[in-house]
Amino acid sequence: MKGKILISTANLLDDEVFGKTIIYLVDEDEETHMGFIVNKPLYYRVSEATDLKGNFQLYFGGPVSEDRMFFIHSGIPSLKPSSLSIDDRFWFGGDFEELKRIVEKDPASLEGKIKFFAGYSGWGREQLREEIRKNFWYVTSPEKIKQGFDPININPGKAWENIVSQIDDKMFFWKNSPESPQWN
Repeated sequence: MKGKILISTANLLDDEVFGKTIIYLVDEDEETHMGFIVNKPLYYRVSEATDLKGNFQLYFGGPVSEDRMFFIHSGIPSLKPSSLSIDDRFWFGGDFEELKRIVEKDPASLEGKIKFFAGYSGWGREQLREEIRKNFWYVTSPEKIKQGFDPININPGKAWENIVSQIDDKMFFWKNSPESPQWN
C-alpha cells in the first residue's frame, strides 16, 4: 500500500487525531504500515523545534514518535541517494546533515519541494486491514484524485473536503460536516 492515500471517513469525524485527515502511506514491510497526515499544520515552524534554519511549516504526522521529526521531498537530487522512494514522484527521509547543508546554503531552493512532520501514523498490517474493513478509511491512489495529489503542496485548509468531493459521492454528504458532529 506504499504510495496510497488514506482518507478518513465519516466514521472518524469525531476522532481528535484522525478526523478529516488525509494520510500518505510512505513505507511498509510484512508487519507494518507507516504514513503521514498531510493536512494538519502545527502552530510552529521547524526552526522552533530543531536546529534546522529556514521558515518551514511543521505538520502533525501522527501520534507515533511525536518527539521525532520526519520529512518527505520531491526528489531533491543530493538527498535521493539516502532516501526511500515512495513512488515515482516522492521520497521519504534522507541524510539530515546534507539537508542542513542545503538549508544553510539556500533555504528558498526547498520551497514547495519538502514537507516536515512531527510524528507519524503507524499500523500493524492486520490493524490497518481491520480499520479499512470497518470503513474508517477510504483507500485510493494519487492518480484517482481528479485535480491531482501533491502531499507537499496540498492546501491543508479544505484538503479533506476537496478530495472527498472528488472521489466518492457517498462521502460527499459528509464534506461540510463540522469538525465534531456533536457540535451540530
